Amino acid sequence: MCAWFEPGTGVPQVVHAFGTRLYTLCASHRGGIQVPDGRRTRPTDLDPRALQSRLIETYAVDLLPEEAVRSLFERSSTAARPYFPSISVVPVAEAGASGEGIGMGAFRSLLGWPRRRGQDYNE
Repeated sequence: MCAWFEPGTGVPQVVHAFGTRLYTLCASHRGGIQVPDGRRTRPTDLDPRALQSRLIETYAVDLLPEEAVRSLFERSSTAARPYFPSISVVPVAEAGASGEGIGMGAFRSLLGWPRRRGQDYNE
């Protein structure tokens, strides 16, 4: 799923970093995200499929039987609130101007985690 809220393909094409967080973006939004003060996400060299696999492997849960959650689906929807976006799409042509991409090892160091040679993706 694309981290962007507008319609897009929804198929992750790139992984961007913003601070210590990773965001997958579809082809329509692959240039990145910019917040009002001008800070932008940075492209990484992580493979979105590999990242997805790691997340699923780490956070996978057992599914509940339908009977256990059926009442949740029968409840009325929450009323939608008006929303004004506070972020904007970075054009792909400008995306490279914000700096080099970061790899998994560099991302691990941002979090204060030790690098794992030969175990981190795209290293």
